[in-house]
Amino acid sequence: MTDTATLQPDLTAPFDTYDLATVTRESLVIGIVAGEVSGDSLGADFMQQMNNLRDDIVWVGVGGTKMQAQGLNSIFPLSRLAVMGLVEVMGQLPDLLKARRELLTAFKTADIDWFIGIDAPDFNLRVSKKLKPKGVFCV
Repeated sequence: MTDTATLQPDLTAPFDTYDLATVTRESLVIGIVAGEVSGDSLGADFMQQMNNLRDDIVWVGVGGTKMQAQGLNSIFPLSRLAVMGLVEVMGQLPDLLKARRELLTAFKTADIDWFIGIDAPDFNLRVSKKLKPKGVFCV
């Protein structure tokens, strides 16, 4: 039988601290893509909440004016991804594929830690599939 007293932490022991001045914390780099105008509002709200938690987040990706107001470095205009319907998508397919390549290159350059895709699942899930093997946490 194990003595439960030995499993409890000693709360009377001194709290060892380290010099916080020597601790460095790298910025959190988050890639985020809103594929539609409605996603711009959702993304901006999320970004605002995250910015309230941490002041060192670098945002890179695609979004509209609301997300840019929260600090997004937008790689290209949101309108480039905002296509709907099979006919429109097929007509824009070469540019959508080019946009995905540009986005992935920008994410690689920025060395993102996380990827958050909002709306546009056909686009964002394919981006996630490329990023996950590189160790990027994808939501």
